[in-house]
Amino acid sequence: MKQTKFILTLSNDKVPVIVEVAKDRPIEKDERRISWACVQANLAKGTFINLKSKVKYKGRIYGYAEAI
Repeated sequence: MKQTKFILTLSNDKVPVIVEVAKDRPIEKDERRISWACVQANLAKGTFINLKSKVKYKGRIYGYAEAI
């Protein structure tokens, strides 16, 4: 992905996830754009964990730790 942004959304099974998407992808009504600093803060606190090895997704993806 060249230009990207991070969004907070729900997975298909309703788990909160932070995903990296193309910058020009529209934001849906139930999604929120978040900054890289916010992503890093959530990772440092352990609120979200890296799911890259568990799912097939070409960008970065992080799942809500208490739901996984």
